[in-house]
Amino acid sequence: MLASILLGLVKKNASYRVANITPNIANIIRIIGLGLIIASSFYSCFSSDMTDFRYTSTDNYIRIVAVGDVMCHEAQLRAAYNSRCACYRFDSVFKPVRKHLSNGHITLANLETTLPGKRRLYKGYPNFGSPDSLAKALYRAGVDVLSLANNHSLDTGRLGLVRTIKVTQKIGFRTLGTYSYNRDWKKRRILLIKKRGFRLVFLNYSYGTNGIKIPSGLRVNLLNKKQISADLSLAHHARADAIIVIYHFGEEYKRWPGALQKEYTRHAFRHGADVVLGSHPHVLQPHKFLQIEDIYGRKRKRLVAYSLGNFVSNQRWRYANGGMIFYFDLLKTKTRGRRKTYQGRVRFGKVFYEPVWVYRKHEKHKKTAKKYSFHVLPSNDYLNKSGSKQDFYYSGARLHTISKRVKKSRRDRAIIRLRKLKYDKEKNKIILPLYDYRRMLQFHRDTIRHQG
Repeated sequence: MLASILLGLVKKNASYRVANITPNIANIIRIIGLGLIIASSFYSCFSSDMTDFRYTSTDNYIRIVAVGDVMCHEAQLRAAYNSRCACYRFDSVFKPVRKHLSNGHITLANLETTLPGKRRLYKGYPNFGSPDSLAKALYRAGVDVLSLANNHSLDTGRLGLVRTIKVTQKIGFRTLGTYSYNRDWKKRRILLIKKRGFRLVFLNYSYGTNGIKIPSGLRVNLLNKKQISADLSLAHHARADAIIVIYHFGEEYKRWPGALQKEYTRHAFRHGADVVLGSHPHVLQPHKFLQIEDIYGRKRKRLVAYSLGNFVSNQRWRYANGGMIFYFDLLKTKTRGRRKTYQGRVRFGKVFYEPVWVYRKHEKHKKTAKKYSFHVLPSNDYLNKSGSKQDFYYSGARLHTISKRVKKSRRDRAIIRLRKLKYDKEKNKIILPLYDYRRMLQFHRDTIRHQG
């Protein structure tokens, strides 16, 4: 910003300030100013902070962490299968992001599969069914709230919906969006979580169930303005400090929100919601603040993230091969009297995100059918502080730093031919082949430019 102002002053006052300077010096000044502008824009390209906020000693805050679609395709099932125990293991998938998921007080995820409990029903697209170990791995990684209302909620029928609720709750998750019977819906109609002095309500709705009729007695929250308004009214009367609505909506693979998404987002905000989180498009869509007055006369800043993308999947094409870990802080001002109390309405603190890219490693084991292994990687961990295209790769028995200038060398070919998964214990991260690193860097840049 300072550099752009400086350059503007130089150009504006060139007639009487630069006239007495030699042309060479004037050009040097312009080049320096232009360089500062480019450098500052390049630095901001790799920044993922939406707000720069400092807390005071009187601020009490809670941090919410949200991720996108947790999917399980056929290739992921084969990759997770372990022939020694005849079981499925997913812990290695989420190991690289475990510290990021645990960097909050409440962590949300959209489970876009079912847990039918029968191996013959373990399938990928179009009727998703996954082993219980997927949910257990998510829980161990730090996720504690699951939204279950999505277009795949009924992929394995009544059994899948009822058992998914039962198993996830037994593991320790708080779930929302689907209900096994009417009494269950009345009991869990709104998910109220009390933590760190906050009363937070979570609601979840889906645009549909892929045309599958909802069996009698079961319930899947669908997009219905009347029901959404009633649920938000119930949350308001429950004295919620903040209401978070999770929508499963939008058009797949579209990078910008459609009319339906904007319509239902504004409807939620008009009836008292503070945050809207979206899933289903399988690609990232923008997040931003909107200033909207609700029916209670409160005009305040509200946050929407239209789509959080894919947290894990086997969709390998550009924009769909990753997503983001989305963080936002809610604040209250605390005062001390006879008892510690919190006054004033809740406001937003820091809002930022961590791009994550799904690394599919080619294994090619001869003795088993396993061809890949999957790993969710936080892309910022693979960038230098300067954001330059340099990182550590494994080649032979040594670590090398590969710069942007090195391309088709013998060393690069050796890296690309690498078959075994290498892990840098000192840096606590997987070492990528150059080809995969470039794909991850492309996804990272796409994300930063798109999110702003």
